[in-house]
Amino acid sequence: MISLNWQKAERLSSSAFDNELRYQTRSWARLVEIAALYGWDVAGTIHGAFYQRGAAGGKDYNYGLEDDDFIATASAALNLNLAPIFEFLGSAVSRVR
Repeated sequence: MISLNWQKAERLSSSAFDNELRYQTRSWARLVEIAALYGWDVAGTIHGAFYQRGAAGGKDYNYGLEDDDFIATASAALNLNLAPIFEFLGSAVSRVR
């Protein structure tokens, strides 16, 4: 099954009327996929980038991040473009290229 939203490069739906996310493990699944590709040290580097940003700004960055913000921060921390991976995993990437 290929999602219509995925085909249109839109975010997978989480509405009550659509079941696109029911078959995905939420939260850490994408980070686990990145760790599987690049190793767990990479996951730590991504977390470290958000920790440093939070420490500098006096704010927690655990929730409410836009996909583009997460992808841009993670990509910068790794000096690697993660946008294609996130697009494949269902995020509509708009400004990270």
